[in-house]
Amino acid sequence: HYSQRYLTFRFVSNVDGTDFAEATRDLDAEETLFIVSSKSFTTLETMTNAHTARVWALETLKHSAAVAKHFVAVSTNAEGVEKFGRGQLDHRVGVSSRDEIGALADAFNHMAEQRQQATEGIGEAVSRLTTTSSEILATTSQQAAGAVVDAPAVQQAVARIEQRLGGDGRVVLRASGTEPVIRVMVEGRDEAATRAAANELADIIKGIAG
Repeated sequence: HYSQRYLTFRFVSNVDGTDFAEATRDLDAEETLFIVSSKSFTTLETMTNAHTARVWALETLKHSAAVAKHFVAVSTNAEGVEKFGRGQLDHRVGVSSRDEIGALADAFNHMAEQRQQATEGIGEAVSRLTTTSSEILATTSQQAAGAVVDAPAVQQAVARIEQRLGGDGRVVLRASGTEPVIRVMVEGRDEAATRAAANELADIIKGIAG
């Protein structure tokens, strides 16, 4: 009811130049407004696309003063936004030519490779943890479910199990907000041990809940 249906909205989040090219292939720079959303105004992916958009717009608009009319920034970094508008670009993220955009893309690819290696390392660590969970009907009221989770016997059991797990696992108890259910989840390296611990804790909760 309140929308302007003649306006077209497109979003670019992929640092791959193809994404930007597809989004702008049929646009007229004179009728295009870019909204750059970045809290720090230094995020590599966002600023790569922002500077790509700046180069694209100025190829048609010619004068850098047009940036103020065709770009809006949502950011807490007022200084960075002002530099972007004036063309006085921060050397850490700024680009003013396609060659510099290419160099920035190379830097991003290197960063992506490092992130991938780190992610693989995290994945190997996570794969060594076996997660077991059990959902039980703890009580007939949601208020009582919260009281059961906080019961001394339950908290003592949680502390005992976490001590057994050491630094290799954790215990999570969560009362449902919509049903009289308490979810019991135990994480650890040994599948049999974590399942036994979850069942032990579930039995204690069932006993208290009656």
